[in-house]
Amino acid sequence: MSKKPAFTQEQLAFIKHRGDESAILSATAGSGKTASATGRLIWLLNQGVNPKKIIYFSFTNDAVDELRSRIKNDQIEITTIHSFCARVLGKARKFKPLVETAYFANWYKKKYAPKKKTPIEQRIYFDKACRKLADDPKKIFSDISKFKLMRAEGTQTVSPPFFGQYQRFLIETRTRDFADMLLDTLHLTTYKTWETNFEYNWHYVFVDEYQDTSSLQMEILLALRARQYALIGDKNQSIYGFQGSDCNRVEQLLKEKKKVKEFTLSKNFRSTSDIVDNSNLYSNLVAVAHNTEDIISVHKKLLSEVQLLLMMKKKPVVLLARTNKIIKELELMFLNLKIPMRYFNILDAEDLEIIREKKELTKKQAKKFKKILPHFPGTADELVEFISENQDAKTFVTSIHKSKGREYPTVVVVNSLSPDILEFNGIELEAKEIQRLSFDRGNPDHVEAERIHYVAVTRPEKELYYLMVDEESCQII
Repeated sequence: MSKKPAFTQEQLAFIKHRGDESAILSATAGSGKTASATGRLIWLLNQGVNPKKIIYFSFTNDAVDELRSRIKNDQIEITTIHSFCARVLGKARKFKPLVETAYFANWYKKKYAPKKKTPIEQRIYFDKACRKLADDPKKIFSDISKFKLMRAEGTQTVSPPFFGQYQRFLIETRTRDFADMLLDTLHLTTYKTWETNFEYNWHYVFVDEYQDTSSLQMEILLALRARQYALIGDKNQSIYGFQGSDCNRVEQLLKEKKKVKEFTLSKNFRSTSDIVDNSNLYSNLVAVAHNTEDIISVHKKLLSEVQLLLMMKKKPVVLLARTNKIIKELELMFLNLKIPMRYFNILDAEDLEIIREKKELTKKQAKKFKKILPHFPGTADELVEFISENQDAKTFVTSIHKSKGREYPTVVVVNSLSPDILEFNGIELEAKEIQRLSFDRGNPDHVEAERIHYVAVTRPEKELYYLMVDEESCQII
């Protein structure tokens, strides 16, 4: 493999960009977005820019920590948008604790529990609502959050289930969620305190992973009235539409306020040419592999259970799945087979602590452990010890969403099967199965599924495999 250069000409064009024009850096996966952003920050400092006049917004706390470790300059503010908003609200003495969404289900059950004379129809409705809250809480809260943001932007849409009850819950518990945090901060931008404390405070604003930024978030950042903005991201990895992200609108808002110069990064330093060529099928920005070695890295034949287990014994493997249900079921299977890997989905730290301290189990925990403990016939301590021994293993299962920004030598993509993979394996899916397991190219309703697939197939460095798991039985097909 040829040695990676310090910076490509594409990167240098962005890093050494002069003038007051704002910038949009569109980058393919593995093309060095973070290195380019870091390079520009350092270049600005070398040009004599006051580090206190630079603020960098990243999407996750992990990304914030990584950038801090690279920059090593405490005077540059590096933060997430939500952390920044929390500080703004605190400074304005409008602090409220963030809501614990898990508490909403318990609050709902107590608040709306049927009385003795409650009609049977209402009892049935209550039971269905409780089951829905237990089965898919993530979707319920993401739908509520998206509705709030869309309504704030003037988009007319139907309120989602539980919205009225949830708002009442927030009022009674005196809490706010992430959507409220943004809305309250945007409202503060009209106050004198905002003008005093935040307007013109920073000259340079960086927005990493801007494709996951909502227009409301961008309005807050534009209210900082910085001299220059730099949006950095990959529009093909825009997979948080369910949270209100809208990269096209974000770009439009910037262009309405500032003159903008656009840059691209297309050289992929992460993956083999076979993996890069495959990822180009799902991107409107064509990437070029830095490593041009002609080897087969994309394995189209679906893995069998036996093949997968053998491979996991030989080398680190990361499995990326679309749904939490499949992630937990795969972990359960691997745990019961005592496969050495990192386990953090089916059992959390609280579960392990309860076993370790031999405390009383909740009904949910008892049901969970009933599926596991028979495979560890010694003691429950054997289970805890096994998981602890493998807590740093490089083999694990996680979601495609959580893998964004990461890279792994060998990746197995689970239940995100492109049409060509289905055709290669002679698999035909019904319409409802296509929505769950694949996507139709060019179908507007399937754009996000295709983007999720793009994120998954751009994570591997050396090898890409596919796995199909039945959504009902959770058995490997």
